Amino acid sequence: MQIFGKTITKSDVAFFCLLLFLLLPNLLALFVATDFPIFGAQLIYFLGTLTFYFFGLCVLKMRTFFYVYSIFLFAHGVELVHLIINQSTTSYLFFFTVIKSEKGEFLELLSHYWFVLVIFLAIWSVYFVVNKRYVSDEFLFSSKLTRKIGASVSVFYWLVCGVGLFFAPKYPQILSRRAENFQTSAWVGIKKVCPVNFAYHSVTASRDALQMKIYQQQVQNFTFDLTASEQAEKQLVVLFIGETSRYDHWTINGYERNTSPNMMRRKDQIVSFDSCYTIGNLTAICVPYLLSPAAPTNKKDYYLTKTLPEAFQEVGYKTAWIANQSYNNTYLLRIAGTTDFMRYVGQDEKIIDEALLPYLQEFIHDTACCEENQFAVVHSLGCHFDYSTRYTDSFQVFCPDMKGSFKKEIIESIFSIDTLRTRQNRVLINNLRPLFINSYDNALCYTDYILEQVIQMLEESGKSAVLVYISDHGENLFDDKRNMFFHGTFNGSVYEYHVPLFVWTSEKFRTLYPEKMATLQHNKHKKISSMNIFHSLLDMQNIEGQIVRKEKSIFSPQLVSDSIIYGLDANLNTIKLPIQ
Repeated sequence: MQIFGKTITKSDVAFFCLLLFLLLPNLLALFVATDFPIFGAQLIYFLGTLTFYFFGLCVLKMRTFFYVYSIFLFAHGVELVHLIINQSTTSYLFFFTVIKSEKGEFLELLSHYWFVLVIFLAIWSVYFVVNKRYVSDEFLFSSKLTRKIGASVSVFYWLVCGVGLFFAPKYPQILSRRAENFQTSAWVGIKKVCPVNFAYHSVTASRDALQMKIYQQQVQNFTFDLTASEQAEKQLVVLFIGETSRYDHWTINGYERNTSPNMMRRKDQIVSFDSCYTIGNLTAICVPYLLSPAAPTNKKDYYLTKTLPEAFQEVGYKTAWIANQSYNNTYLLRIAGTTDFMRYVGQDEKIIDEALLPYLQEFIHDTACCEENQFAVVHSLGCHFDYSTRYTDSFQVFCPDMKGSFKKEIIESIFSIDTLRTRQNRVLINNLRPLFINSYDNALCYTDYILEQVIQMLEESGKSAVLVYISDHGENLFDDKRNMFFHGTFNGSVYEYHVPLFVWTSEKFRTLYPEKMATLQHNKHKKISSMNIFHSLLDMQNIEGQIVRKEKSIFSPQLVSDSIIYGLDANLNTIKLPIQ
């Protein structure tokens, strides 16, 4: 075969096909990724991609080049999936979540996506066979001088970009588009080049892990210097952290479906906030910030201060940590380890949230705790995908859902050729969306049932009791023309950030604190965020200190409604949240 007078051999075709295969995620990113702040970043990314592979072709023979660079194929697969789902290069939090994934979660995902793994292994096998049989075992460039110059140019380019990336935070007024944010500089393009971005995230994760160990030692001697007023009755406070729960899918918040019948029956005892937003869209960042006095605009406090359970413990409360997830989160494990009563369930395999209830009951009636004021954090699995595994068959209220025979065809259709070709396939989306929503709403019905069981426990305790329910983040359910699903997207959506927050109080608490209840009702329409929880729960219990800010407490008449709420994107950069 000849093109422009040059004979094209099988070796040439194999070479270009394999090279195109290696470049596929990077080429796709140029067209679909939305996380390049300016065109300059996209240009640096493109040139970085070319020089990364050009260097290999200058120092390695072609066949050896493809063997060596095959070690990046797994990273390429992850990058492609992230680009298709999130329309961005792989983010730090996504990478962190993958490497910190728990055994049960990993096996659950593998059970759904095994066919993707099989396809990946098949493609990898074809890649090796084609390379061995058809690619020439010679240098692409016959001239040594050409190879040396090419390798030197590639190394020089990466050095220049690396220096720019290093100095951009130090001199943002020179190297960035906006002086207040070096992430708007062109240089960020170089750290997004796949697979270099995985190496960059690995270094960042290792650095953060080391810093966390250092901070954990420093924070041991930290104190909030809190004082607590004498209470007329013993107090029992439960902070129930939901998972992947959307504000607009609760009947108590106006949803047309009856997903929360128990909460509706108790609506006279419940105050629901209609404008509460979480600061992120992944559990790994949402829950730690929810429990901390830190803010996205001052991230150092995240490491240098203690958290809500430790604040309650400081003033004499008996504390508990009861969880059905996040067994590998170092930050949360440290907090859990400081409590008086710690229980983790479902570590080997994911089990439903009903397993949390006996441990909460045990803590409430524990002889070492029940005579004191008590505070418990319950961290549930809630509505995390796969939604259909979060509830029993008796909660199949909305059908057809994703249980049984539907599940396999749904999961496979997500990664079908049609889906990969375009996210605008309306037929596919229209078929999937009702099944997703039915399963999701069934999981919410089950969460409503769990909360009812918790409330009954609190009533039976005889204490002045409060239950605060808030979700870590929400979920996308093919809501708009972007056809986004799941959570953790780079740009985020209001469906991920707008979360339910409601407060149930016992009759004894309402009798003791009528002013607080009136204030709570008055504040329920104000715009707030998950960062208000720390201040609100302490203020609710008449705990005072310099760290407790009345303007952040939903129980205070001084509560400020935020017109702008800051959060964190998937690379932990401060952003303004998309609020309504």
